[in-house]
Amino acid sequence: MRAHCVWLLATISTGGAVSCGDDETETLPKLETLFPADNAITGWTVDSDPSKKSGIADDDNGIVALINGGAEAFLKRDYTAFGLKQYKNNTYRMELRIWQFKSTTVSKEIYDAVTSESSSHAASTWTDTAMGEAARVAETGDSFWYNVRKKVYLVEGTAKDSVAVGQPDPACKTAAEAFLNGVLAGMPK
Repeated sequence: MRAHCVWLLATISTGGAVSCGDDETETLPKLETLFPADNAITGWTVDSDPSKKSGIADDDNGIVALINGGAEAFLKRDYTAFGLKQYKNNTYRMELRIWQFKSTTVSKEIYDAVTSESSSHAASTWTDTAMGEAARVAETGDSFWYNVRKKVYLVEGTAKDSVAVGQPDPACKTAAEAFLNGVLAGMPK
């Protein structure tokens, strides 16, 4: 839905600022264009395994169909779209989720609140890391789970070794961060 401006004669004659609402998504690229194509980030390709869910959704039902829990904190915020895609390289797999919210204010609000409001996020121990405008990472069994905020976006990535089970591989963390930094570089400034 587009925000409409009402220009008041008093505002124009006094030189006052006019706000058109807080929807910052009207001029942004379509969410699906933010997901990297094969080898757009060196060595990473889309995982076409049909058992892995992928897609774009712009309503609660579509989002719930794509993800297995953990969306409750997100669904009560002003989101405009959600996307999920699976990637792989020779050694690691990455599940990439991108949430687009109506404003930077909303994306900051959800980033700040998600570790207490979402049961899956609250169950993890998070450590701040340097990515985007704010970021954190959790080691969850055999994977690294990232939560990164940039402008109206909240990017989540879960990286794991394709074969190993148990402790997460430090090289996986390095590969995941390179991948996610590549995703962030492709987003609007």
